[in-house]
Amino acid sequence: FLKEQGEHEQGARTLMKLGLTYHSAFDFGRAHQAYEEGLILWQRAGEVEPVVSLPSAPHALRVFWDEPGTLDPTRVLDVYSSGVMSQLFSMLVELSPEMDVVPDVAQTWEVSEGGRKYVFHLREDVRWSDGTPVTAEDFAYAWRQALDPATGSLPADLLYDIKGARAFHQGDVSDPADLGVQALDEHTLVVELKEPTSYFLQLLAYPKTGPVPKHVVETYGEAWTEIDNIVT
Repeated sequence: FLKEQGEHEQGARTLMKLGLTYHSAFDFGRAHQAYEEGLILWQRAGEVEPVVSLPSAPHALRVFWDEPGTLDPTRVLDVYSSGVMSQLFSMLVELSPEMDVVPDVAQTWEVSEGGRKYVFHLREDVRWSDGTPVTAEDFAYAWRQALDPATGSLPADLLYDIKGARAFHQGDVSDPADLGVQALDEHTLVVELKEPTSYFLQLLAYPKTGPVPKHVVETYGEAWTEIDNIVT
């Protein structure tokens, strides 16, 4: 009905909610169908209903907030850091005010192999603040960094649903190729899970699973979040 009435955004939100319901019930076949139709409507909504933006003049945001412990998504643990990083970084998906999973950097995705394989197709218009395109490798690199035992990342266990993640993080294997994360190309990220997980998409909305600018991290190392180096 909503689709026939041209209510693309509301129709998309309804289908995404339906897809998430099927997903939570491990009915990945129906979830895929609902996501597929919902994501198509979501793109149509973006074409015919442009987002109203504020003028380009600076707009101050003043909040009572403690100083963040880190600005590195691979190391974040406290709520203050998460709150700041949610304003600095975009995730694969985001949660709507109704707590539905909706597209963010990933414009579409497919779930297959009984809920064990996810393929995310990233938008081509997303760029870091220095103008460099955000790529699938930025996400894969961030997750490998978080799971690297040398990083000492406390929230790394959030990624344990990924195939090989626990063994890699605990040092049982050392080859990143054993991880179920692969950037097929600049805009395609493939994630393999060790078993079907109903909440995996929700996890991807949190800063702890966000990307890092690989080109900056490789240049500055742990100092990449310093004020003169940081790129978001």
